Amino acid sequence: MINYVEPEDGEGGLPLRDYWRAVRKHLWLIIGFSVFVTLLMAVYMARKPDFYETRARVQVDSENNPALGPNSFIVSGDPSYFGTQLQILTSTNLLHRVVKTLDLEHDEAFLRPQGHSTWQNLLRMFGLEGKRQSVAKIQAAEDVPRIDSIAPAPEEGNLTEVRRLAPHVGMLRGGLDVRAVKGRSGETRLIDVALQHRDPQVATRIVNTIVKVFVRLNQERRKESGVTAGEFLQKRIAELQAQIRADKQRLIDYGKRHQFIALEPGQD
Repeated sequence: MINYVEPEDGEGGLPLRDYWRAVRKHLWLIIGFSVFVTLLMAVYMARKPDFYETRARVQVDSENNPALGPNSFIVSGDPSYFGTQLQILTSTNLLHRVVKTLDLEHDEAFLRPQGHSTWQNLLRMFGLEGKRQSVAKIQAAEDVPRIDSIAPAPEEGNLTEVRRLAPHVGMLRGGLDVRAVKGRSGETRLIDVALQHRDPQVATRIVNTIVKVFVRLNQERRKESGVTAGEFLQKRIAELQAQIRADKQRLIDYGKRHQFIALEPGQD
């Protein structure tokens, strides 16, 4: 039979009672160190800038190409067509028009957003910011001015404006995230457009304008395709009419050379 003997003091380590005595002896030191580390982490997190994200969802539908006829459609599930729409949403042309529409090069809220102080962030982290201030911020983010007009496309050869707005276009692209939405059954026709910025109202205005400019670009492209198709048809009709007149003239000349009798219309 094996007997287990409890080790005496100093022969198997300190007993639990001695551990507790040591903890009680340095209790305030342990509490103070824990509070110091917690406050240090809270201050570190409070000093980090806040970023707000605004997200919009765009649906890409099929469209017909007038140049190919009324029954010709571009299938939205086509990877090349869908990929083109993704590229348009992040293209320099679109972002350039967004910058011009919102005049972001002179917008202080976009260039130098006013963040919260460290003290305000600490109060917010511990739920002491105040309900009124929180409601006011939410209302300010939702109260976005309406965009009535969209800036036109940049003129070809106007490199001065393109270079001047290039830094702002780069800033805009840096916070932009455009990706296709995947459903349970696979790919969808939806695209998510998200933007992160320190000012929630600025982020909302920019995302809304990106969607509007995207819609305008597609409308302009469809209109241009319609004009191109109309010009092609007019040119083709003119060519056929000229060919008919030339054939008729050749027939008349042939009849004169061979002394054919010209028949009245309706006669065989």
